Amino acid sequence: MADISQYLEAIEEAVYGEEVRGSIHDAIQAVNESAEGSAAAAASSASAAAGSATTAGQKATAAGNSATAAAGSATAAAGSASTASTKAGEAAQSATNASNSASTASTRAGEAAQSATNAASSASAAAGSATTAGQKATAATESATAAAGSATTAGEKATAASNSATAAGTSEANALAYKNEAKEYRDQAAGYAGQGAYSFVVDDDNYICINYREDE
Repeated sequence: MADISQYLEAIEEAVYGEEVRGSIHDAIQAVNESAEGSAAAAASSASAAAGSATTAGQKATAAGNSATAAAGSATAAAGSASTASTKAGEAAQSATNASNSASTASTRAGEAAQSATNAASSASAAAGSATTAGQKATAATESATAAAGSATTAGEKATAASNSATAAGTSEANALAYKNEAKEYRDQAAGYAGQGAYSFVVDDDNYICINYREDE
């Protein structure tokens, strides 16, 4: 509101009619100008208030839309949370199944390891048996070789015995011939008994020779 105290003071001090009228005019004009300025300011304020109200309404609408969207998001989040909970339950069940499968696999692995150990023991026993069989086969081969050697030796001895028997037969025949020949020489010697001296000599061909010497 305009300050018109100076105009009121001028009116009080005016003496003449012209001064009084001028003072009143100036005061009224100042009030009018102040009122017009206040009205313009009020109109501007009202316009600004209307703009603010419009903006506030828009913001309220946007806030309502945001609230609606937030509610939708909350609903979706709740649905997602429910789905996540379901998936978590399924994951937990899968983990339990995986643990059971791992336990079964561990058991199977233990059984396989035991089977491998048994197989290794069987293989070792088989190797030992094979070694023993090889040793026995070697011994049998050596025995067969020795038997063959013995057979060869026996054959050689049999041949030698046969040769000895043949030689013995020949010697016996020669001995018989020598015996007969000696008998003849003895008979001849008996005929020479009164005529001289004689001696028997075996030459290089195994023949008996009679050396006769007459008495003088």
